[in-house]
Amino acid sequence: MKLLMLLPSQARGGAEEQSLTIARAAVARGWEVHAGFPAVPGTNSLRQDFTSAGAICHQLAIAEIPTRWRHLADLQRLLRTVAALLTIKPDVVQIALPSPISGMGSILACGLLRLPTAVVFHSTPVRVSFGRRLRAYAWARARNQQWIAVSESSRELVCQSFQTAPDEVLRIYNGAKTRGTDFSLSTLPKQAEVCSTSARQSVCQELGFSETDRLILTVGRLHPDKGYLDLLHTIPHLLAEFPNAKFLWVGEGEFRAQLISEVKKYGVTDAVRMLGHRTDVLRLMQASDLLAFPSHVEAMSLVLLEAMAAGLPLVASRVGGTPEVVTDQIHGRLCHVGDSCDLLAKLRWALQHPQQMREMAARASERVREFSEERMIEETLETLQRLRRGELGHAEESSLLFPS
Repeated sequence: MKLLMLLPSQARGGAEEQSLTIARAAVARGWEVHAGFPAVPGTNSLRQDFTSAGAICHQLAIAEIPTRWRHLADLQRLLRTVAALLTIKPDVVQIALPSPISGMGSILACGLLRLPTAVVFHSTPVRVSFGRRLRAYAWARARNQQWIAVSESSRELVCQSFQTAPDEVLRIYNGAKTRGTDFSLSTLPKQAEVCSTSARQSVCQELGFSETDRLILTVGRLHPDKGYLDLLHTIPHLLAEFPNAKFLWVGEGEFRAQLISEVKKYGVTDAVRMLGHRTDVLRLMQASDLLAFPSHVEAMSLVLLEAMAAGLPLVASRVGGTPEVVTDQIHGRLCHVGDSCDLLAKLRWALQHPQQMREMAARASERVREFSEERMIEETLETLQRLRRGELGHAEESSLLFPS
């Protein structure tokens, strides 16, 4: 089976990480995997990781213009993607959309060629109005495509945006590695200590922190949607009560320079470390005391699932599919989206009640087993295989353009 993964991405985030996971699993099963995405600074590490996974990378200028639509630019993207499809000749395509308004050229190109195509909507924060473009999307979806959402809340918004019935959009939850984690309540203190001691020592040594510091981790692209400013507003108040609190921010993005400026303005430079893109996020999770995740836009966060699997206590915004996985005061603490006062209250409570937070983290590690990476991989690869066999999608006949 030859799989082509299309990512109209300018930066690395959850959609790209999920695609990498699927690519690795497909290569392990003997599939020939190709990946096409723009050659921009934000995707340099992505290209390296796809290549390391055994995929063949293609530089495709298919990124969308998020603020406005230009018909000529749309046509150019479509033609570039058609040319790539005719060259690569995939059996099946997966399009990973970091935004519901991205990827139109790729979707239409696959529809034009009637290629079996899975379109995965990784983030649908609000209902979108597509106007006259809605008819073009419906045309493409009817030509051998299966659309997929990564949470129930996202599926509802996708259906509302594209005016389609819920049973025409599959829901495949994102998943995290859960093997090797066992944080049962009866053995929690001992296991939590074993899990984190070596990681904590090495991380504190690397960053120049004391092992008695309280490490509060945030992982996400440096973008206003991720709620970094909400978190920043809380830091002076938290430091007044917890002077040994340290904030580790993992991620890169176009908001970096502004965040550095804001951190200086708030006078908390010594307490905030911006670590950039890291390949050792699990190690940082094992070393930390708390995950702060104040995102404004999420469908189903891989970071959140990974933190739960790692046994890391969490404070997160009640956004997208998060309440489908996390119940407040059972698996962690949830705050209102964009409400820095509520975020401060929940973070303060979490730091004041470490034992209760560890107990919630233990329950979260059990809960996340229902959202495993293995389940996500099986459901996704099976969907791609069924598309190739003509058992899914809305076309009346399978494409004969690229016979096996």
